Amino acid sequence: MEENNLDKSLLLLEGDASEAVVSSMQKTAQVLDKQPKNDRRFYCDALDDDNVNQVVKDVVPHVVTFLGFAEFGKSTFVGSLYHYLMANGVIGDFTFYDSDTFSGFERRTYIRNAKLNGVKRSLRTTEIDGYYLSLHFERDGHHFQLVLSDRSGETYGKKYISDAANISADKGLKNSRHLVFFIDSTVFVDREKRLHFNSLFNKFLSRMKSSEIFKKDMVIDVVFNKMDGILNKDENIQVEFESRAETFKEKLEKESGFKINRTFKISSLKIDDNELLIDFFKYLVDCCDCKKSYNPKVDWVAELLNS
Repeated sequence: MEENNLDKSLLLLEGDASEAVVSSMQKTAQVLDKQPKNDRRFYCDALDDDNVNQVVKDVVPHVVTFLGFAEFGKSTFVGSLYHYLMANGVIGDFTFYDSDTFSGFERRTYIRNAKLNGVKRSLRTTEIDGYYLSLHFERDGHHFQLVLSDRSGETYGKKYISDAANISADKGLKNSRHLVFFIDSTVFVDREKRLHFNSLFNKFLSRMKSSEIFKKDMVIDVVFNKMDGILNKDENIQVEFESRAETFKEKLEKESGFKINRTFKISSLKIDDNELLIDFFKYLVDCCDCKKSYNPKVDWVAELLNS
């Protein structure tokens, strides 16, 4: 594959932006800007419903669907996860050894590093980008596959809210057995943002229910992201967040009919000395061997293959 002369090691640097890092990021930006705005994507780019089956072979994947609105940090988190795996190679008892979607991860890593280094550029995952990302792991001679669904926040906040038929057409979401709701923690302590979020989320939940997304044997996790924007505030703000976060979880459990499995409070941008983030990384990878959250009878990948 042509690498467009990009030095991947530069994309994995953290900390202050050096001239080399900025130069590499600018080159990456030029490549991304030239991406065709249609179904033609880079080799090893993120996948969609039409081609995700190409990466499913002899290992049954664990599919995790990330749900969240624009600027809530889903893609930044994915970029941080990829950074960690590339830099360390091992996570918990698992060894990371391959991906079918390196270009899709590199795109998200660039977005993350642009934010990390303060590059003034409007960057986010778009509705035309692929959204399935694949990771391969090995443990004790056994192979595992983790597939992450990282659709754009605009898809959830606009397209799916405007018409429930769009949710019903999402094969991955319709058949997913593991949902992770990504929430920007700071919306709970800003009145205007909170009211806007509550309006959007109530509509989104209603659309999900009418499309029969919530089903038995489903695992639901909640991630409160951008916690650095809470922890650096005074105690009253932190207490307000905790109260509103609990109210949010209660509503989600009531509307979905499921008890929330795990709750994580993270800041996904920086990795150094960030044990809470790394714990969430480990949890997701551990799920590769979590059989109870995966029902092969409703394996949407197999269904697509058979059809």
